Amino acid sequence: MSIRNLILVGLLSLVAACSNSDLTDLPTSTARGSQTTDVDEYRYLIGPGDSLEIFVWGNPEISGSFIVRPDGMITTRLVEDIKASGKTPTELARTFEQHLREYIREPIVSVMLERFIGLTKSRFG
Repeated sequence: MSIRNLILVGLLSLVAACSNSDLTDLPTSTARGSQTTDVDEYRYLIGPGDSLEIFVWGNPEISGSFIVRPDGMITTRLVEDIKASGKTPTELARTFEQHLREYIREPIVSVMLERFIGLTKSRFG
């Protein structure tokens, strides 16, 4: 018998041994609902003193790092005095997009926290 035939017989024996195992003894899976009831409860809200990275896609001259002033406002290169305090980063990005539409066609904005000082919404009560 050649080596090739020995390998083939060995592989066939292995496949046959695996197919004889009883798969009905496997435990059944259980589906459980999420323990989180309100994801929005734990959103981070921007506050005074937070440092934000605002990225305007395709417009690096407008993008940059900005600090939320004590009055909760921020000022950028094209948009002055936008209320940032009390908003999530996503809400602030959508607000920026609305203001930038005056200057840019279909702006896409991302707001990321670089350094934060504020509290999550759930801690505000």
